[in-house]
Amino acid sequence: MPFEAITAEADPSTIQHVTIIQASVMSYRFRKHLFTAGHLIELTERGVQLSRHDGRPIRFLEFSDIKTVQVFDSGEAETEDGRLFTMKACRLIPRWGRSIEIISTSYIGMGSKKYRQKASNHREEFQKLVHKIQQEVSQANPDAVSFSGSRAIQLMFAFVSLLGLGLVIFGVYAPLVSRKPLSKTWFISLILIVVGVSFMRTFWMLALSYKPEIQPLNELLQAVETPAAKDSE
Repeated sequence: MPFEAITAEADPSTIQHVTIIQASVMSYRFRKHLFTAGHLIELTERGVQLSRHDGRPIRFLEFSDIKTVQVFDSGEAETEDGRLFTMKACRLIPRWGRSIEIISTSYIGMGSKKYRQKASNHREEFQKLVHKIQQEVSQANPDAVSFSGSRAIQLMFAFVSLLGLGLVIFGVYAPLVSRKPLSKTWFISLILIVVGVSFMRTFWMLALSYKPEIQPLNELLQAVETPAAKDSE
């Protein structure tokens, strides 16, 4: 745990603050995207330390100060051989101050599409890290909650779904206001309706999959660990 060691004589103006970081019990490295350097996550006995790739500390959160552990999908990436996979992210939200976000990948380069990146997939290590954080936070702060999904992504997909609805409405009403006879416009209208319905349904289902759900963290851990305990018997 980083803490401030105070060295002083009688005069308060001589007080110096020195950041000291305990040895970590678990560490994890990741890189978000092209415009960021790598980051280092270290779990200590008291909390989570976020540092730059060279070890310079950025932010520290004590387990007891974390009120929410949010886990969500953060888009698609592809491996160096072109295989697609889903990136995961974990956001640690404290009672006050800035949060820490951890992702399951390390950026390598641009992917086959502009919105996609090539990255190394650390999902197994990421899941172990997140589970350890959840356990420590649950013990240190019994009131902590798990937050799954993403309101921002859900609203984005819902908005895109409305564009599909717009295509359906346009496909239905376009022949009614067109000066051309129905025999010449029905096929185009049918295509617009089919594409619109497919577009609307796909993105609406995606919006539902990102629906935020809040659950006490200790209940989530019990639900996860109980089946594992049964399997080990």
